[in-house]
Amino acid sequence: MGWSGSYEWTKKSDAVRDTLKDFNPPSGECRVIASKSVRRGLWMVVERAEAVEIGGKPVKSMIILALMAKHGGHWMVKLIDECMGPVECDCPMNFLAMVPDPGYAYSTSFRERVRAYHGEAEAPPCTLCGEPGCGGACWAQDDAGQAGPEGYRHDNPRFPM
Repeated sequence: MGWSGSYEWTKKSDAVRDTLKDFNPPSGECRVIASKSVRRGLWMVVERAEAVEIGGKPVKSMIILALMAKHGGHWMVKLIDECMGPVECDCPMNFLAMVPDPGYAYSTSFRERVRAYHGEAEAPPCTLCGEPGCGGACWAQDDAGQAGPEGYRHDNPRFPM
């Protein structure tokens, strides 16, 4: 559960390249089907050729964060899968759709934090249009600062344009 590194990783891109290579072995036992480099690391969706049992549940694909930090002029990597509940929330939203929620407490709370980070958390429906998360933005003001149905932005038959 510690950090690993290489004296060859003098740039972050070196650590990213080798991490992706490690998760795409010639044996084909797993492969990276999506990845995104972010400020503090590399998010990956990793798919295994065969499901493995984690906590009594079969898991075939998972979201993994390769957390990266520079130490002494070289880059270090720490792998954290979503079942460990990474603290980082900048995982791409489309990764959540690619991998079913494994249903562990840490993975579920991780996914909730990612949605909140991206502003897509469960939000109460708007009292005007019923759209979740609208917050009244549907009752937009026109250029003169007047609010009204002409500024309504949702395609909702209750508020025809």
